[in-house]
Amino acid sequence: MQGSELKAAREQAGMTQGQFADALGLSGTFIGLMERGEKAIELRTELAVRYLLNSKAGEPGHSMRFGVDQKGQHYIEWNRATNGIPGYARAWIAHRTGGKDWAGTGRYLNTARVDEPGGGPRGNGTDFPIYSELGDLDILRTFVVSVSALAGNALLVDPSG
Repeated sequence: MQGSELKAAREQAGMTQGQFADALGLSGTFIGLMERGEKAIELRTELAVRYLLNSKAGEPGHSMRFGVDQKGQHYIEWNRATNGIPGYARAWIAHRTGGKDWAGTGRYLNTARVDEPGGGPRGNGTDFPIYSELGDLDILRTFVVSVSALAGNALLVDPSG
């Protein structure tokens, strides 16, 4: 994907650079650099853009939002509703040390159900040790887009934030 294609995709979505950046877990400055060809567009970014554009229009509420919780951990929430059955999920990156760092990686991807956006995690979460050098937001964005694509959940970005 070239910078001009990225800009066209953003404009097709009717989003500002800031809105597009938020939806992809990037900064507006970085979107601008990629659109102007000053930074390369990585494959994971291209896949996230293409998936967002190809989501099933007309399905309400399929959005993902990034945030930081009270512990300072980055998280992402998304509506994982399928076939009219509501459902939300949250994934977050936990930083662990000492005896809680059971895999010796220092970082873990956690997932759990939530009743509604902004609600606390429910049930038993899962945690996956992170061996990748990717940043927390890159891991979260890639995880949600990949899982949603495999599970058949559309992700529509809510441009209102």
